[in-house]
Amino acid sequence: MRLHTEFVAHLDRHRDRAAVALRTLADGLAADQVMQWSPRLRAPLGAVPLLLDAADHSVLAEVGRVVGDLLPRLPRLLFGDLDGALDAFGVPAGMRPFIRAEVPREIPVARTDFLLGDEGWRLLEINNGASVGGLLVGDYDRHVRAEPFLAEFLDAHRAGNVAPVDVLVAEVLTRCADLPVEDRPRVAIVDWAGYLENFPLEYPQLAARYRAGGLDPVVCAQTELRYANGRLWHGRLPVHAVHRDFVIEDLIEDAGSAHQILAAAENGDVVLVSGFRHEWLAQKGSFAMLHEAAGRGLLTAAERDMVDRYVPPTWMLTGAGPEHWRFAGLGRADPLPLVPEALIVKPCIGSLGAGVVIGALRSAEEFRAAVRDAATATPSVLQRLVSPMPVPFPWLRPAGPGDEDVVIDIAQIQPGLFTVAGRPSGWWCRLLPDSTPAVANALHGAARGSTWCEAPR
Repeated sequence: MRLHTEFVAHLDRHRDRAAVALRTLADGLAADQVMQWSPRLRAPLGAVPLLLDAADHSVLAEVGRVVGDLLPRLPRLLFGDLDGALDAFGVPAGMRPFIRAEVPREIPVARTDFLLGDEGWRLLEINNGASVGGLLVGDYDRHVRAEPFLAEFLDAHRAGNVAPVDVLVAEVLTRCADLPVEDRPRVAIVDWAGYLENFPLEYPQLAARYRAGGLDPVVCAQTELRYANGRLWHGRLPVHAVHRDFVIEDLIEDAGSAHQILAAAENGDVVLVSGFRHEWLAQKGSFAMLHEAAGRGLLTAAERDMVDRYVPPTWMLTGAGPEHWRFAGLGRADPLPLVPEALIVKPCIGSLGAGVVIGALRSAEEFRAAVRDAATATPSVLQRLVSPMPVPFPWLRPAGPGDEDVVIDIAQIQPGLFTVAGRPSGWWCRLLPDSTPAVANALHGAARGSTWCEAPR
C-alpha cells in the first residue's frame, strides 16, 4: 500500500486544494448519477480512488487467474462429472439444464474481490456474470481524470485503470461479427420480469455504453424474448447478443420463462454475456471445493500453495444424501470448536449479503444456532473470517456551516478485478469506513469507488 499511503499523505499536506478537488469530483459524480442503481437507494461513493502498487496488482491478478482456471475443473476432479457436483450441492431440477448447457458464443465476465486482512490479502469472493456490480466504474474514472489536482498526482505516479464495460462492449461487437446482422448488432439487456424498476439509473447508462460501442441496445425482461427460426427476437427485431442481468437464483422462481434465451444460446444463435455454468461455479461452495481438491492432492504444488495462502479455509455445511457431507477444510478438522469470532456462515448462492451470519457480531450461542440452521437448510458454507485491516483513507466531511474538510480516517478496502473472456479488464473497489467485520454493501454504509493500479516499474 506504498503508493496509496503517499497519495493520502499528499492530500493531507495540501488539504485546502484537496478539499476543493474532492468537492468538485463529488459534485460531478452526483450530477451524472455515477455508479447508481436507483434514486431510492443512493449508494455512497469513495472520495478518491484506491491506489494499488504494481506488485500487489501483479499478485492479485495471478491469484484471480489461477482460481478462475481451477473453477471449471473442480466438478470433474471431485465428483467425476458435473452432474455429481449438482447432486452434491442439491441444485434444483429446473436450474440444472442451464448449468449443464454448452454455450458456443459465451463471453465470461468475472469480478474477483479481495480483502486486505490482518494476515495480508485474501480472496473474499468471486462473482461471475454480467450482473456484477462495478462494470460502469469507468464513469467514475472519467471524472477523476478531469480533476487537475488529482490527475497531476496520478499521472506523475503512472497510475491508471481500465473501463470494464468498454472492454466488454468491444468483445460483444467482435463476437457478433459472423452472425446475420442487417445493420448494427442488437443487444438485449435482460433482467427478470418485475425487477426492471429497481434499476432505472443503471440500465440507461449501460445501454449508452453499448450504443457508443456500435450496438443497438434494448432493455427488457426475459419474458419479452422469443426464439424462432434460428433467431432470438424482441418483438419483430432480431437480437444478436444477450447481456444477462438476471441471476441463476431467479431461475428458482420460473425457469421455464428463460428457456427461449437458453435455446438460442445453446444453438449458438446469440452471444451470451455470461453463461449460467460460469456463474454457478463461482458460488460460495467453490471455496470449499478448492480446499478439498488441495487436501486430496489433486492440484499442482503451485495451485495448492495459492489456495492455502489466499483462499480462506471453508467447510460445506449442507449437502445431499443420508448424512450432511463436509469438505476437508484443513486436515478434515471439525471447525465448530473454533471460536465463533473467527467464523462466518454464508449460503452458497445468494446476493447482497442475504443469509450471511458473522460470528464476531453474535453471541456464541446465537452463532452455533445459525450454524445448525444452515446445516439443515439451503447449501451453505462455514468459513474462516478474514479480519479486516483498515487503511488510512480520505473522506470529505462537514467542517462547519457550509464548509467541508478532508478528513483522514480509515476504510476496509475490497478491490475487485474484472476479467472479460479471461483477460484482466479493470478494477473497482468497495470501501467500508469502519474496522468491524461486516458485509460491505450500500445497505451497510459501504461506498463504491475505483482502484487505480501503478504501472509496472
